Amino acid sequence: MYKSYYKSYLASIFISFIEWFDFIVFIYIFMLLFNNNDNLIVISLFQKIGMLISFFARPLGAFIFGKISTIKGRIPCLINTVYLMLLASILLIFAVLIKEYIYACVAITIIARFMQGMALGGEFTNSVLYIYEIATKKATAIAIAGFGAGLGMTLATYAPNLLSSIKSVDNKIIIAYGLSIVLSIFAIFLRKNMTETKGNQKNILNVNTNKESNLLLSFNIFKYVFPYVFLIYYTLIIFPSHAEKNFKITLEESEYYLTYFSFFTAVIPILFGILADKIGVDKVLKWTNISILFYIPLFVLIKNPIFQINVISLLVSSYWAVALTKLFTKTNINQLYLAFPVLYNIIVAIISTQIVTFFNIGIDHDKVFIVFLIFMFLINIKEIFTFNNKIKIEVR
Repeated sequence: MYKSYYKSYLASIFISFIEWFDFIVFIYIFMLLFNNNDNLIVISLFQKIGMLISFFARPLGAFIFGKISTIKGRIPCLINTVYLMLLASILLIFAVLIKEYIYACVAITIIARFMQGMALGGEFTNSVLYIYEIATKKATAIAIAGFGAGLGMTLATYAPNLLSSIKSVDNKIIIAYGLSIVLSIFAIFLRKNMTETKGNQKNILNVNTNKESNLLLSFNIFKYVFPYVFLIYYTLIIFPSHAEKNFKITLEESEYYLTYFSFFTAVIPILFGILADKIGVDKVLKWTNISILFYIPLFVLIKNPIFQINVISLLVSSYWAVALTKLFTKTNINQLYLAFPVLYNIIVAIISTQIVTFFNIGIDHDKVFIVFLIFMFLINIKEIFTFNNKIKIEVR
């Protein structure tokens, strides 16, 4: 990467850390606020709407901030995502303070969660694209782009244990989001000093955005992101309850597994990125796809949560480092800013909801998981038999 961009690089990692912490800690800390409330109708409504609304807000945020990035510039887009997440954190603290007024509390919480979804939808994909755009070692750059997100998830999943000495749920929420507000204010100053990329906005009208090109991009996004998105959301949503039931571990132990997974997938992708930049993205992607076939019988034979979480973490780390690099090198950068954030977040919303559906329709867990693994292999089977020795990446 260019030396002049180092500060921008570090600032993006720091801000991704904050925003992913805000987004995930909502599940592990804020949801506890309503555990002892007797108004079952309101709480049921909140659980159905509040949890899912962020996933539907992400494509909207991605669309709005993607437009801003191509018209006003990358940095104005990324600054505004921080402002939006900062406002959401303030609203969540306010919701805690008025929790006695349950209807108002739930309404404000849902609004704040929608804002979190919009902010994350705009931040994550645009930040990854920004870092990819300014870097020379593309696979390593994308791997490091996920480093902040991974650390944010690590801290969020560990937050219940970290704050276990504090008995009041209200205080836990205020401390978590209060810290986030302070860091977000600092992050805004950092982001204002980031370096804008070189003049790509001027060429926005020349980008081919017809239906055929967007369909092809949609297919490629699904093809390359499905493996790691499925494995991430399977681990966060399904694995804890599955591990408790089948491996006889406690809820606290399952949270430690998630913390380990989050940290592992923050750090190890960097090693795969370095390897991919050295020997070629195609080679790493090929052997990652082949490893799925080896994992299927091992998944059946080895019923051990430590083994399972380590293999899944390795697969996520490898796919994250190389899949997006392969996708980005095949697509015009401005088309990516216009279409990728929206399509990516729509696909994430679809995959995450389908994971919940398929693992809760009464079919044996292992059979569903194996079917998903086979599907991952099949959609990328072409990468195994046809590949170049090394992707030649040009700095745009």
